Amino acid sequence: MIRVNPTDLTLSAALPSLGTWPGIADGLSPNEPPAKVVLSYGLGVDSSALLLRWIHDPSCRDFELDDLAVVVAMVGSEWDQTISDVTEVILPVLAEHGIRFIQAGRGRSRAGNDGSGVVIFADSRTPHGLHAAGAYTLLTEMHSAATVPQTGGRRACSISSKGEVLDPVIAAITHGLPFRHAMGYEAAELSRARKDAKENTATRRGEYPLIEWGWTRETAQQYLRETTGREFRKSACTFCPFALSTQRGRDATFAEYAKNPDAAATALLMERTAISLNPRQGLIRGQRLSDHLRAAGLGAIVDRFEQALADEPHALYELRRGARPTKKNPAKTKPARSVRAIDVGSVEEMNAWLTGEPLQVKVGLDAYGEPVLAPTATVLGEDGIARAYVAERDRTGAHQLEHFFVVAPAHVQDKVTDAGFGAWWEMVTHTDMSLFTPPDLLATVSTRTESTPAGTGAARFDAPAVGFPDIDIDVATAGTAIGAS
Repeated sequence: MIRVNPTDLTLSAALPSLGTWPGIADGLSPNEPPAKVVLSYGLGVDSSALLLRWIHDPSCRDFELDDLAVVVAMVGSEWDQTISDVTEVILPVLAEHGIRFIQAGRGRSRAGNDGSGVVIFADSRTPHGLHAAGAYTLLTEMHSAATVPQTGGRRACSISSKGEVLDPVIAAITHGLPFRHAMGYEAAELSRARKDAKENTATRRGEYPLIEWGWTRETAQQYLRETTGREFRKSACTFCPFALSTQRGRDATFAEYAKNPDAAATALLMERTAISLNPRQGLIRGQRLSDHLRAAGLGAIVDRFEQALADEPHALYELRRGARPTKKNPAKTKPARSVRAIDVGSVEEMNAWLTGEPLQVKVGLDAYGEPVLAPTATVLGEDGIARAYVAERDRTGAHQLEHFFVVAPAHVQDKVTDAGFGAWWEMVTHTDMSLFTPPDLLATVSTRTESTPAGTGAARFDAPAVGFPDIDIDVATAGTAIGAS
């Protein structure tokens, strides 16, 4: 047995005050010439090797380092090793050679094409630290929306957290003039390079040095070993679903979780919130991370997470969801939903809403102006989460309608997916949407046992701050089980 001694886990999805961070207009150095070559730096193996070879081997490039700008989008939730490697190895070299290094991030959920919503953390030729915490991070977004990053289709998390941040920054530092945009795709990522090349314009030309050199990730890794004496890791969020989607990736991630249970708890909190409002939102292609951790012999992490989370604020949420026809093609549907917090308090106070007498929901008025009530039935899911479903709205009927109440960590923001959701819901359910909007809980939920304790009713917390006690992990057992997860 070994004792893992993580620091107290603090999961803060609160949006920091952005008054200390300038936007593009004020954050970029005003006296810099237009950048002729831009490297989108991902902090990991491939782009680090590319950058260091450019610096140490002038024969592999046809430009001066003064013409280079290195830009990075700070997403948050990077592995500690990545931050250490870049801070201790890459930044000193950039400073030594006076290479321009720009750190940017989101200040809100979506950045505008004009750069609105983008914050500049630093623009310097003598960088000395990474703003690893970011501002509005991917973790913030996932917590507030009660979802997890998706692996299907396009990489939406990279687009919103990186692409939409860096595009206006690059436009600003190149001053509208032609520039070369280098990407760190390695030799096995030719398809990504071809896709990126489709984004070329009259001023932007994508370039892929690693592919031109024939460097694979192993080549890049070997170069970093020889140059720095370190084993760099692939850059990724600690909860990256792409890394978790393969057995090899899970083995590597779980080995890190065993050393750093805080990182595991971050992912578990995200997943718990998401599956509470949508049981199909497991972090590993719909499967639950918690189940895989237990199968890998890391159940102690899950148990400690559950114990710590029980002491944090929770909320009772009302969730409505359905398959709504799209505007362009009514024959196709897309998920649409509404979520709002009804009450906030301790987990015991919130769970009391779902025990005792079943909740009844006001769904209309009769001819005499009296409320028409629909019953709910509390169902304990196979995920161990109780949900009080409104009758005939359990995703089995037309439009796959769901309407239920559930208790979850108190950091999900009230949100409707689009402005037309209310009218659509009224049409398909034959109910008045306005009946669901009054802030008074009793205007929506008509029955409650006298023994049910009231919650605080206060504004929701942005995220629990979970303190992790020391965890005893049998590494021998965990090590043999990891490969079987």
